Parts: sequence; structure tokens; C-alpha cells
Amino acid sequence: MSVDVRWATTGDAAALAAMLCEMAVHYRQPPLDASQALSAAQKWLGDESPSYPHFALAFVDGGVCGLASVAIAHPGIDLERLLFLKDLFVRDTARDGGVGRALMAFLAGNCMREASAVSI
Repeated sequence: MSVDVRWATTGDAAALAAMLCEMAVHYRQPPLDASQALSAAQKWLGDESPSYPHFALAFVDGGVCGLASVAIAHPGIDLERLLFLKDLFVRDTARDGGVGRALMAFLAGNCMREASAVSI
């Protein structure tokens, strides 16, 4: 299975909302209202803010099948940003296909690129 991973953009709001709703059910949380999830996804993806989460989405054959939710802490005294993984979720139908591994590799690669770009 070929897994493509990229940062979510405003065009991914519906896919992200669907994944968030599915994740809530999987973790036995109260079901999310789909329209509220879509509204939140549009807000998070439409406005760049340090307080908003960032999402990496995994796709197989063009369909979204996994997500990683991260928080990026902006530089402090050491001038280095930090990435904190909050959630990693893979749809049941895509489990054991390398989706989680692909998401983690994408995040690790992002961190390595960011670290090598810092020159003091």
C-alpha cells in the first residue's frame, strides 16, 4: 500500500472533520457534531495561529486514512521550535498497512528539516 502524507490545508477541512468524528467514536467519546467538527477544522486550517493544532493527513488511493495532530511550540530562549504529538489515528480499514509509520516518518522528517534549517 502506498501512503502519501502531507500537512492539511484549507481544502482538507471536510476530510479532517470526518477523521475527527471517526476518532471520537473509536475512542468511545461522545459523537462529535459533524457541522461543528467541520467549522472547527475550517477555522484551524484557515487561520495560522500558534495556539491552533497542526494536522498531517495520510492518504491511500486519494482517500484520507489517518491523521496526526501536533502542537508546535515556537522558539524560546534556545531558538528552537518543538513539535508535540497529541493524537495519532488510523482508520480501522487502513490498520497494519504502514499508515501510522508513514505519519511518524513524515513528522520526523519535518523535524529534521527544521533542525537543519536553523543556523545560529
